[in-house]
Amino acid sequence: MLLRQDARQLDAQKIGVRAPDGWAAYANHGMLFISRVTFNETAEYPDGGSNIELFTDAAMLEVETLGGLVQLAPGKTVSHTETWFLFSDVPAPATEADVRRDILPHVAATAN
Repeated sequence: MLLRQDARQLDAQKIGVRAPDGWAAYANHGMLFISRVTFNETAEYPDGGSNIELFTDAAMLEVETLGGLVQLAPGKTVSHTETWFLFSDVPAPATEADVRRDILPHVAATAN
């Protein structure tokens, strides 16, 4: 799925997806940001089962990861870890073919 931020678009847009591969990427001005998160297939996720959400308006595009829902007792803690990667000299994709050629090799390089 491709989502573009457009400074001329006045309406905000938010998309949530269930992404078992646990990654989202953002390309901007030749830089590629990849955010990775562990997906738990037995967890219940918020917002219709989304573990990744993207938000855009005229000013920005946001990449957000979500953890599974938990009941947390008083005094207990929970953690949610994102791992970030940044690559240079990566063109912004316009098509699925661009994603396969320019983005997916970087995603593969970030896999554990």
